[in-house]
Amino acid sequence: MFALYSPKLFIMAGTVNWLIVDLNSYFASVEQELVPELRGQAIVIVPIETDNACCIAASYQAKAYGIKTGFNLPDAKIACPHLFVVQARPRLYVEYHHKIIEAIERCVPVQSVMSCDEFACQLIGKERNLVRATEIAYAIKREIRTVGTTLRCSIGLAPNRLLAKIAGDMQKPDGLMIFEQRTRIPFGPPPPLEEFDDPADNERAIRARVRRAEGRREQYRKPKRA
Repeated sequence: MFALYSPKLFIMAGTVNWLIVDLNSYFASVEQELVPELRGQAIVIVPIETDNACCIAASYQAKAYGIKTGFNLPDAKIACPHLFVVQARPRLYVEYHHKIIEAIERCVPVQSVMSCDEFACQLIGKERNLVRATEIAYAIKREIRTVGTTLRCSIGLAPNRLLAKIAGDMQKPDGLMIFEQRTRIPFGPPPPLEEFDDPADNERAIRARVRRAEGRREQYRKPKRA
């Protein structure tokens, strides 16, 4: 059993085991950090500047126009005529990636690097206390902002790694969500597939729908006769 709530509302006594850090619009945020003129602007990152390029990242200002990862550049420009197009600079993203790891580890060790912008931290001892874990989460947010003032992250806290990942996805940008081992999580229907930017997220959504369908099948299965 688990409880779902935001620490912005209230804190309850309990423990968690995992903390997941997920950078928000990472590539776009790094570009906005390096080029002040891009801050607060709708921008997309493309691997190469061609007329039919694919957007590999978008700032939250661009996402407000419905632009997402995987968008065709012509469609993105139609959705947002004043869009800034920036060619990707992978070496800089890797450089900031290592700086962010150092920032997180000033607060808690990184147990696993899940991707260039996502990190898993296993909490031990007193770190597992919910109040202490929440303090660590906010400390991580502050440390990441010392790396770059435009960098933001969402953090999930939960008894296991999967739930921490799900929690981190639920409040973006710059959110903090906790699943505590106490009462039931009030999950609703899974979001539509088009809401996910990452193909791996699409796969998770499909699996969630399959589980939901199987649950309905069990619910309506006729009971066996005695």
